[in-house]
Amino acid sequence: MLKVTERAAQELSKMLQEKAEADDDCLRLVTQDGENFVIGVGKLKEGDQVVNYNEKRVLIVDSVLASHLNDVTVGVKDTDKGPEIVLFKEGDSI
Repeated sequence: MLKVTERAAQELSKMLQEKAEADDDCLRLVTQDGENFVIGVGKLKEGDQVVNYNEKRVLIVDSVLASHLNDVTVGVKDTDKGPEIVLFKEGDSI
C-alpha cells in the first residue's frame, strides 16, 4: 500500500486547496510511462486508493497503479524552489 508522510500530506492538502475548482476534486497520482509520475486534479473513481488527511481526501491513486507502489512512500524534498513532492522506496533517502 502506498504510504504518505505527514509533511507530504500537509503539502498535498495545500496543493489541493490551490488547484481544486470543485468540492469533489482530488489530487490524482498518475503515470504515463511507469517511471515518471505527475499529480493532477481529478475525480474519485470506483476502486481508487484514497489518502485522507484531516478527514479530507488529498490524494487518489488508480487501483492498478497503487498495486505497483506497495513499498513506495510519498514524501517531501526541500529544493531551492520550495518543497517538492517525491516518491521513494522504503530504505531510500530523499
